[in-house]
Amino acid sequence: MRGKDFYDKIQKIQPLSEEEAARIREEYDKRYVTTHDAIKDEINTIVKGHKESCYKNVIDLPEGKISFYSNFKKAPDETEPDTLLLESYSRSNSVVYDNQKEPIQADGQPIEGTKPLALSKIIWAQVEYMAEKTGGFDLSNFKPTLDGLGIVNRETVRTMRLFIQDDQEGTFVLGQDQYFAALGTPVCKGKCYLIAERLPKLEITEITMSIDDSKEFGIAYTEYKLDDKVKRDNKMVEQV
Repeated sequence: MRGKDFYDKIQKIQPLSEEEAARIREEYDKRYVTTHDAIKDEINTIVKGHKESCYKNVIDLPEGKISFYSNFKKAPDETEPDTLLLESYSRSNSVVYDNQKEPIQADGQPIEGTKPLALSKIIWAQVEYMAEKTGGFDLSNFKPTLDGLGIVNRETVRTMRLFIQDDQEGTFVLGQDQYFAALGTPVCKGKCYLIAERLPKLEITEITMSIDDSKEFGIAYTEYKLDDKVKRDNKMVEQV
């Protein structure tokens, strides 16, 4: 099972060292700028020298919430199914892709030596931005809830429609086949890397998804429940 293999892979990932985290932050700052739209309460990551945002999310640190809204790293490629969007969405919406933009300095000169970063790196940079903006929020024991609106990734929608009927919601728990199937979809993978690299004491133990009856998005809503790994392991030992 592809999803189970991915789960096993995630378990082996080590949290980022301080040196690795500093290097990633340097790469981020070289390519991107971060802004906060206080009216919409959105965090935007923009390739330098451009106006349009490739990554828009809502992060509320005091409430412990990360809401994934609009994240487009790579333009659709027929040879890579994971990048494909729903056809109805692709035709009717203007999407800005990170890999189609090159960073530009204020004087108009190109910034050499950058590449689009993984979503897990983008999101954590946005988290750090909000931590600094709120006066140094302590992230050492950060235990957020994760959710998202409007999934348009074709591979994810196709997979989850095997388990969820129209106008219905499904909640899948760690250990179930449906859970591993969801975990292995393109939309979930970035969240898993984010947790493994930055919040290694936690893991996703439940995934909830609902099918969009309007057919605009495919999957209307997702929610991820995080639990403490030690507590989860202890529960499993007790059950044995």
